[in-house]
Amino acid sequence: NDLLSGMADLKIYPNPVTTTLNVDMGAGQPASATAYIYSLSGRLMITAEIGVEKSIDVSSLTSGIYLIRIIDKNNPENSKAANFIKQD
Repeated sequence: NDLLSGMADLKIYPNPVTTTLNVDMGAGQPASATAYIYSLSGRLMITAEIGVEKSIDVSSLTSGIYLIRIIDKNNPENSKAANFIKQD
């Protein structure tokens, strides 16, 4: 799993976020991927399909710190992760 080495390429903004989280996976980003957003306790909060449009509505989340994990649909071994802060 290339989770740690891929983290440097993943950009999420704005951070902190209030409503919409934008995702940039850097060079060679997959055409189709799935984003999983977890609470710090490990609970899956949001699953979103991302393709050309790489933004995720996070307005339903309460304030706090979350982990986003992106998995390439065509190459599940290619995953990236980062933390972000949700503010109301």
